[in-house]
Amino acid sequence: MELIFDYMENDMLRHKLNALTQKTYGFDFEDWMAGGYFEGDYIPYSFMQDGKILANVSANRMHFIQNGVPKYYIQLGTVTTDEATVTCVIFPVKGNADLNYGGNDMLYLKEANMEDLEQEYEFVTNTPEKENGFTNPEAGCTKDEFTYKILPGYIDAAKGVGLQEGWVPETEFFLWEDNIIVGWFRIRHWLTEELAKGAGHIGYGIKKEFRGKGYASIGLKLTVEKAWQMIREDEIYMSVHKDNPASLRVQMKNGAYIHHEDEREIYTRIKR
Repeated sequence: MELIFDYMENDMLRHKLNALTQKTYGFDFEDWMAGGYFEGDYIPYSFMQDGKILANVSANRMHFIQNGVPKYYIQLGTVTTDEATVTCVIFPVKGNADLNYGGNDMLYLKEANMEDLEQEYEFVTNTPEKENGFTNPEAGCTKDEFTYKILPGYIDAAKGVGLQEGWVPETEFFLWEDNIIVGWFRIRHWLTEELAKGAGHIGYGIKKEFRGKGYASIGLKLTVEKAWQMIREDEIYMSVHKDNPASLRVQMKNGAYIHHEDEREIYTRIKR
């Protein structure tokens, strides 16, 4: 008998789990997967023998922010064998290496600054120029360019210094877990007509290897809290590509509603 786990994106193994859940509960995961709802937080642990899954318990990573403090939980569910045993319990955890929660109380935003230049440079230069709607014109920059031009430009832009005509102040925040940058969040302090029709107040991106682990949801929650201290408007404006349903769910989880959409984008708002 073999223990297998974290295989939801493996079609063959997931179909074997489907066979057990269909037999026990009368459902499977195919519509859920096809709809783009899987973000990596649902992790099945199954015993398999002779090509058949005989028993399963799944861990679902859950994250909340309570009074500004990230809280992490694991929900156990889809507990079943061929004898159709089921139970469910939620209990708090401080983080679990096996579950790779990617979380403890050391997840925080930090404004771009000269003291963290080395980590910031590595993150910025390796972030794609354009991915899932987040733009980074500094992709591939040299260390000297970042040190003497780009990073000072970020710091000045947050103060409204040296802005190009028609631009507004914007603050670059990096999302840190302990001493590692895992994401990048940008707040524009107010909206021009063009920004109101397009990118809005907030843009963000999570480093590829940290996606699907809840970082975007927590990072956006922290960014929204910062934004309310900066912006002039009564609502936070954001947008998301239609082919990025995971990012839309992150925004909705943080209180956004869909305001309107066009052929390529969905435009969301968060009320103050």
